[in-house]
Amino acid sequence: MVEKRWIAFQLLNALRDARNRKVSHGDIKSENILVTSWNWIYLTDFASYKPTYLPLNDPTDFSYFFDMSGRTCYIAPERFYTPEDNPEISAMKSKIAQNEIHRKRDGPVTEAMDCFSAGCVIAELFLEGAPLFNLPRLFQYKRGEYKVEHVLDPIGDEGVKVRFLYAPLLSLTFAQNLICQMISLDATNRPTFDTLLHTSRGTVFPEAFYSYFHNYVSTLNDLATEVAPPQPTPIFPQSNITPSISNVSMRSTNTPIVVETKTDALPNNSDRRIARIWADYASMESYIVSDTPPPPDSAVKVEYTSTMNFTSKPYQVRFSLNTMFA
Repeated sequence: MVEKRWIAFQLLNALRDARNRKVSHGDIKSENILVTSWNWIYLTDFASYKPTYLPLNDPTDFSYFFDMSGRTCYIAPERFYTPEDNPEISAMKSKIAQNEIHRKRDGPVTEAMDCFSAGCVIAELFLEGAPLFNLPRLFQYKRGEYKVEHVLDPIGDEGVKVRFLYAPLLSLTFAQNLICQMISLDATNRPTFDTLLHTSRGTVFPEAFYSYFHNYVSTLNDLATEVAPPQPTPIFPQSNITPSISNVSMRSTNTPIVVETKTDALPNNSDRRIARIWADYASMESYIVSDTPPPPDSAVKVEYTSTMNFTSKPYQVRFSLNTMFA
């Protein structure tokens, strides 16, 4: 569970930082969140070229720009329009199609829109990869015909449930309440990313994420310069004399030339991170170790020594968030 909270915390931080720089995303989904082997995330594919508003009665634009499979939908409900309910948006879309207005987007992507999409991603993360909405279900949600509370039931917070202003008649966990706020049908009720991080401090996300861990892990990404691989070294001393026919002794072509090479594997980026963590463990221990003493049965030491000889290689493979549940 803590790994899921850590990924969700990083996502909210990334979106908060982007908003502080006046940057919107527009297409937040699990495929656009890359996770490294050490659980550091990268938010990708900022979609400034994709439309903000989509016709409600024609899924062509949605399928082309956002989801070809039709299995998931992360788009905020207010981004779908009809000419009857939104004549201004419809007129603007027509002018853009006829090149009467030279602009890439038919309207700004608001923070509330990105917040809804991020809430769908976090829900999917906590639900072990089960999507919260597909397109038909989102339309039902937009009409008030679909309730998400029962879908979020599997999400727990160590059994602690409280009542919130969002749903005073329901008993929700902290994580469920976070998601429910983010996917509120009323866009004005969705908090900013900065507010979400502030209200979730010490509840959904541990205090250590804020006070120490996020800043520390970010420094681990400052990788050292790679060392060049060793070159073969001849066993014979090199001479400054330019070879010529007169000073080169003739030898049989069957005589092998022996060279010395170093076979020890060079430290890679993962090795450097592990060495850094070991070196800093004494200073970080108070942030990550609980004050509660472990039970007596857990005081078991296992001595393990690897007898395998293998060559270490850099491990930089990154996965998108949705492939973790495939």
